[in-house]
Amino acid sequence: MTFEGAQVRYGARADNPKAYAQLDHEVQVIEQLGFPGCFLVVRDIVRFCREANTLAQRRGPAANSAVCFALFFYQQVAGLHEIGPAPTAGHRRIPHLSPKRARHW
Repeated sequence: MTFEGAQVRYGARADNPKAYAQLDHEVQVIEQLGFPGCFLVVRDIVRFCREANTLAQRRGPAANSAVCFALFFYQQVAGLHEIGPAPTAGHRRIPHLSPKRARHW
C-alpha cells in the first residue's frame, strides 16, 4: 500500500531514487518494530475524517515520515496547499521511531 501511494506521490522509483531510499528505510524500521498495523489503522482514521470533512491532526515521531506522505495522511485544508516531507533532503524523517529507542517503550 505504501509503495502504491508512493507511485502517486513521488512517481516512478527510477525518477526519484532518494525518496524511495527513504521509504525503504522507513518501511524497514516500521516492520522491524512491528508497527505496520498501527499505520494502517491510523490511515483508516485519517480517511474517515477526510470523508467526514473533519480535520485529522498528525502527531508523534512518524507524523512527518515519507511513509505517512505516501499513505496520504496529509490533506488539504481550506484551499491551502498540501504539505508533506521532502525525503530528497537526505535526512531520516523518523528519528524517534528507532529500533535503538524501542527498549524505552
